[in-house]
Amino acid sequence: MVQTGKRDEFSSRLLQALRYAGKDGYGMGARLAKTMHVTPKAVSKWLNGEARPSHDRRVALARWLGVREEWLDYGRGAMLHIDEDTSYSSGTSTAANISERLPSRSYLTSKKSVNALQHIEQAALSGELDEADLLLLVQIATHIAKKKA
Repeated sequence: MVQTGKRDEFSSRLLQALRYAGKDGYGMGARLAKTMHVTPKAVSKWLNGEARPSHDRRVALARWLGVREEWLDYGRGAMLHIDEDTSYSSGTSTAANISERLPSRSYLTSKKSVNALQHIEQAALSGELDEADLLLLVQIATHIAKKKA
């Protein structure tokens, strides 16, 4: 009998990473196949836990999705890259680094930011937030708290 546990676990992490990266939804398999230079059938097998991509493709997937290779491949450690010398309490997480690269802070009171907050609230109230979502929200909240201090 073929053991599918590790493939199923990889499939779950791949789907979680696709959601995190905003690359899920309609046409996800076709986009992934095109990006990874494989057939849609191969991607279907990855997503359904029937097969795992080669090591090189798993590395490329992790980079494309912005998640740690070890997490995607084996489920070890955090999903996201966090600088070795920082932690949530330091306030210099990945979310903080992103905000520092933005050219202006006018986006803070924009219609776009209000819309984003409404989507977050709706997802929280409906129980749709997963571990990756919560990790990002903790990073953002910590960053904001540090700025106020």
